[in-house]
Amino acid sequence: MPGKKPIAAVEFSGIRDVVETSHAVEHYLDGLDENLKINILSQSDEQVVFELVGVDASIANALRRVLIAEVPTMAISTVFMNNNTSVMQDEVLCHRLGLIPIKADANDFDYICPPGENGHNRSDFTDKNSLKFNLRVTCPSLSELQKAANNRNVEYLTVYSQSLELEKLGRQLDLPEGQIGLVHDDIILTKLAPGQAIDLECYATKGVGEDHAKWSPVCTAVYRMRPSIRFPKPLVGEDAERMKQICPMGVFDIEDIGGEKTLHVAHDLNCTMCRECIRLPENREKVQLGVIRNDFIFSVESTGCVSAKSLVPRALEVLKQKCETIIKELEELENGVPMEEEDEEEKKIMVEEEEEEEEGMKMEKE
Repeated sequence: MPGKKPIAAVEFSGIRDVVETSHAVEHYLDGLDENLKINILSQSDEQVVFELVGVDASIANALRRVLIAEVPTMAISTVFMNNNTSVMQDEVLCHRLGLIPIKADANDFDYICPPGENGHNRSDFTDKNSLKFNLRVTCPSLSELQKAANNRNVEYLTVYSQSLELEKLGRQLDLPEGQIGLVHDDIILTKLAPGQAIDLECYATKGVGEDHAKWSPVCTAVYRMRPSIRFPKPLVGEDAERMKQICPMGVFDIEDIGGEKTLHVAHDLNCTMCRECIRLPENREKVQLGVIRNDFIFSVESTGCVSAKSLVPRALEVLKQKCETIIKELEELENGVPMEEEDEEEKKIMVEEEEEEEEGMKMEKE
């Protein structure tokens, strides 16, 4: 019914009435434009919290998965190690470099070509598909180190991400200062003892979190269904005071209605479904606790590669492109369009591999 919220009841033992087997897809899509709403609750460059209303959990989860795995970013993917005499192995140092958030608009870059048998060569990296960083650090003698730090207790040199120097290539030279670079300068990479040194060059390329977590633009992307808290009968007087004290999250408050202290829901988003309000059997008839099944509270925190308020529009654009691809392929299938050239090529390769296996089996028998 229009205006009626689909609520799943929450009992002390758990959630019930959440499975719906008679889901009419056509009816759901017909009302999607009318019911869909997005309300921004808070936003900054680091985090955005918004409410997504009028959609199925499958769509909310699709948006969450796209945010985590399919919004492209830039991350260090290739390192050419010239020298490393630190105690940290080359592989570990390279892995740490890959996890440093890179501030750059991935839409301004192309995907790099697939690597060859021996990986990428320096010639594969250009100003259109990569960012180049250099790291050249040498720890001086102990006396010089202590003198520079003005501290006699210093025994090693801490290498931070700020030691990574951006070397702009080609068209990148025209970009304003600060548009590309590192998100954080204070990430510890390793520590060097006197006489130890690191000399390397590395390249950040475009990718998605589906391939590796270092390309994921979010620290967290989570959602929860909006709480629904109702009172079958008004709670007044001592009952209202007692219920307000029971809730550890400050969801309830007292207001004066008709000269009586009456309980009301003041901060429903603070509710964590701890179920303290219905822990006692006598309270379970006073409070009806539930969740609204088509109302989701999203919290998205960015790594800094992309501002949080830009992440959701980009994720929606990726989701839109995926839907358009599915629609196009379904239309081609319906119209009897022959298999595309790429599919034909894959089929040809499979046939050749089968023939090679058959020849190998014949040779083994002989």
